[in-house]
Amino acid sequence: LNTVLALATLVIMINSKSRTNQKLPFSLIFSGILAMLMLIWFSQETYKQPLVFENVQERTVNAMMDFRFKRNTIDYLTEGNLWDVKTRNDSDEIALNIALEQPTSMYLKGFVGETYLDGEWSPLHKEIYATEYNRLHALEKNNFTAALQLSTPMNMDSTNVKIQIVNASKKYAYLPYELASFSSKNFQTNDFSTYTANSFFGTEQLSFEIMPTIEKSFPIIAETIYDNAQEQSISSYLINESFYNEYVYKYETLLDEDTKLLLSQHVENIDVQTERLEYKQAIDYVQKFLENNLTYNENIEPLTSDKDYLQYLLEQNNAGYAPHYATVATLLFRFLQIPARYVEGYIISSQDVKGMEGFSEVSITGKNAHSWTEIYIDAIGWVPIETTPPYLELMPQIMAPKYSEEMQKVKPQFNSIENQTIDDTPQYVREDEIEHLTESTLK
Repeated sequence: LNTVLALATLVIMINSKSRTNQKLPFSLIFSGILAMLMLIWFSQETYKQPLVFENVQERTVNAMMDFRFKRNTIDYLTEGNLWDVKTRNDSDEIALNIALEQPTSMYLKGFVGETYLDGEWSPLHKEIYATEYNRLHALEKNNFTAALQLSTPMNMDSTNVKIQIVNASKKYAYLPYELASFSSKNFQTNDFSTYTANSFFGTEQLSFEIMPTIEKSFPIIAETIYDNAQEQSISSYLINESFYNEYVYKYETLLDEDTKLLLSQHVENIDVQTERLEYKQAIDYVQKFLENNLTYNENIEPLTSDKDYLQYLLEQNNAGYAPHYATVATLLFRFLQIPARYVEGYIISSQDVKGMEGFSEVSITGKNAHSWTEIYIDAIGWVPIETTPPYLELMPQIMAPKYSEEMQKVKPQFNSIENQTIDDTPQYVREDEIEHLTESTLK
């Protein structure tokens, strides 16, 4: 398969050259040929490739992916590879043109990192998605998808958004948390949370609907769920969410042992084995930790591979910008037993839409490229948490004061969750009433 892909990529690159009259770098063509030969030569499973060949193959694949999706990109985003993060050098060229029926600030997420290992974020391993295929597709058939989760319990008017991808990576669908509807036929997804383009050279156009502001006011969603928990639509939502909730806690709180040990040496006055902080407390703790341990600095140099990335960042360098803040924040939330993921994409800030009228277009540049963390709120969904100093003023902060009071009254009660299957029905009960909310089952 790799051989076929290498050959196909090489043919398309050459055809692309003939169509556009642009000269391809000789090094890229040579690397493609070399990788193709290596893939053929070392295709036997019993043969272990020398490290030098593995490195060349990896670089060639990366070069091909850059050729497909990242030609003319103007941002610093590295798809979770912190070793490649360099001094930030923003461009004033347009990254995205966005037409908004109702102008509003938004996070537009592209790459999502779910597994962290020594300075690199990556999606969950494909074997995990294969294992969880039945669960995720059963949820999708029940009209429950993570990308639409915040809007699912709500009955609010939606507005239209159209995006033209100009000088940003064309690999991803840049989708907001307020998403209300989205046609995914030209995209592929593993977990119905993030989407990548099917087209070989990616996508240049996106259109979707949003429910403005819901991402910033999740207590409203919590109150809606609590007040209407016995209605069929909400009770079905809660049952679907309980299965997704188990998936999230199973995979999105994982830390390797070295990271756990390192963070345990820096986290004070919290016993994560016996204590689970409320979301507001956890957010405040993480933001305070970053304030005390990192200094915002965009003029940094890539680290050398002989160092442990996180240890060097927290104990020697103590400086960085959005990717570094988002990485530490995500790992800290996981250490505090709160599901979290690392995200790269773009933002539309409140300043970008200030004074704009409806049905307007805003052009955002490479300066709007950003990295942040998102956490999973039980029964609600994924929400962005801002932890990078300059952006704390640029982006509206989520409202969390009432969450504990309201949503602690409605919580999932799992009975031997390890033994449940996709056809089982976990019960959602009120602590003060202990009654079943629904007789529906997830089929």
